[in-house]
Amino acid sequence: MTIYLLPGLGADERLFQYLKLGDHEIIPIHWISPTPDDTIENYAAKIALQISGHDNVLIGQSFGGIMAVEIGKIMPFKKIIIISSMISSDELPRRYRIAGLLRLNKILTPGLLKRSHVLINWVMGAVDPLRRKLLADMLRDSDEKFMSWSLQQILDWKNRTVPPNMVCIHGDNDKVLPLRRAEYVIKGGGHLIVANRADEVSAAIKEILTPIEGS
Repeated sequence: MTIYLLPGLGADERLFQYLKLGDHEIIPIHWISPTPDDTIENYAAKIALQISGHDNVLIGQSFGGIMAVEIGKIMPFKKIIIISSMISSDELPRRYRIAGLLRLNKILTPGLLKRSHVLINWVMGAVDPLRRKLLADMLRDSDEKFMSWSLQQILDWKNRTVPPNMVCIHGDNDKVLPLRRAEYVIKGGGHLIVANRADEVSAAIKEILTPIEGS
């Protein structure tokens, strides 16, 4: 079985390095530069070209989870697992909707996010020096144009379709996307559970995948 990984906004495959995913083939999906006309739907179709076969598992974290939902609407998976994310645009916190209407995301620029390490560490739940360095390194290496485009897509996202075979893992202390619904809840977990609560997330993933392994 092949597991494809979609990291969050401002992140890359390093985000998943602490997960224990067994002996499965692991393939990270890489973000590509969007065009100004790209919608989240046609961008999902573009990056889905990195996926081959039909007996796959897709894991997406945060914005990667949103993108996993969009990819799941156009191709089948044995299982889609979203971590610290949301399935429906109805789950987007109201404060973000208001920020989008006021275009406050034009003020909170990617450049500012890259520099505001104390605030970002607190919001993301980067609780130890190793995870703080990981977060800082990924933000430093991220593409600002992609981040700006992604922020706008999150605020504009309109989705109420739930793809089949989807499971959610979420922390109940997530300050970025507060818990709305999840089959697996990480008690006390923040937005970065995929890195700093990796053992618990890995255990949840193992439980999710066990019934379909070898099928």
